[in-house]
Amino acid sequence: MPRKVSLFQLFSTFLLIGATSFGGGVVAYLRNSLVAKHKWFDDKTFVELLSISQTLPGLNATNMAALVGDRLRGAAGAIAAILGMCLILATTFQLGRKSLSHRYDLIFVALTVIGVNQLHQSVPRVLIGVGVLAILWYRPRKNRREVASR
Repeated sequence: MPRKVSLFQLFSTFLLIGATSFGGGVVAYLRNSLVAKHKWFDDKTFVELLSISQTLPGLNATNMAALVGDRLRGAAGAIAAILGMCLILATTFQLGRKSLSHRYDLIFVALTVIGVNQLHQSVPRVLIGVGVLAILWYRPRKNRREVASR
């Protein structure tokens, strides 16, 4: 069992993980922080916790936060770790709500997810393709009435 970990350490560690793993690669950040940097777990325990987190519904990173926090400090640790992880998530939702203001924006996000996850295309290829579609969709257009009146 690792040394005593404070609730603040759990909170700040998962806050940093959530902030720096935006866009993917969270498992690598989790392993680096929990195993290599803080030495709270060995690789075997980390893989066990990761396996459990992947079988639970919800986001793997949030599930890992709950499991790690619980393992290190019980229910209070789980809450501290989840709060740290979700504080970044809340910021992401706030930014997304302002950025994704039209239903077409959600269609572009869905096309990106489908392209990467279902069609197994590379992220840059999908982003370029969907980006071109979005640019064409949102490009400035002359009002048809202006054109007709000339």
